[in-house]
Amino acid sequence: MFCPVVVGLFLIFGVSALTEEEQEMMNGLHAECISQTGCSEDLISKVRAGDFAEDNKLKCYMKCIFEELGVIGDDGKIDVPGLLEILPEDIRSTARPIFEKCGTVAGSDGCDSMFQTHKCYYAESPQGLSEEMQELADMLHATCVEETGAKEDDIYNARNGVFADDVNFKCYIKCIMAQMACIDDDGIIDEEATIAVLPEEYRARSAPIIKKCGTVKGSSPCENAWLTHKCYQHEASDEYFLV
Repeated sequence: MFCPVVVGLFLIFGVSALTEEEQEMMNGLHAECISQTGCSEDLISKVRAGDFAEDNKLKCYMKCIFEELGVIGDDGKIDVPGLLEILPEDIRSTARPIFEKCGTVAGSDGCDSMFQTHKCYYAESPQGLSEEMQELADMLHATCVEETGAKEDDIYNARNGVFADDVNFKCYIKCIMAQMACIDDDGIIDEEATIAVLPEEYRARSAPIIKKCGTVKGSSPCENAWLTHKCYQHEASDEYFLV
């Protein structure tokens, strides 16, 4: 998912999301911040798996990255709009609700604040997913945006319960489900398949909602998918996430 050498900023996105130029830039930032802080590569790599060591060098490495990117204001708080601007456009809609929710988590000093904020990014990101699952989600997103012309803002807003009455967006949701073989050509949801594609740790609490919603029928297969996802979001607003 994330470039293992650059924590936090790309904690919910894969290396595949970066262009060669962007990857070179991030590698340069990594080298600079290793030089400044003396943080070990091992501690940085472990963050990718959710292991945040209480190590001051690691904390200051995270602060250094954000300082080098110019996204820490004079008040020590993260400039969320500025941070989003740095991200590749196709993954901003995924990052925005997480960055906005976390804001800047107060710590004991500037380095600890960035450390606590990165921990929030990890906790709020849709990665309880494995790296393979996140790469699949990123691929599905890109494929279905290209296929349907859905707007990133509509996808983002759905995560907050606002479902645009837009045919492209409706067909984006159907496309995601079709790519995972969870909906047939008539727009009927395969409940068991939908449960099966979820990470195992989510299945027990998601299965009753998926079964309760079933297939909410509309005027077309795309609208069926849209209405059914509205049902999912209504029943589990805190956990609903659209890739």
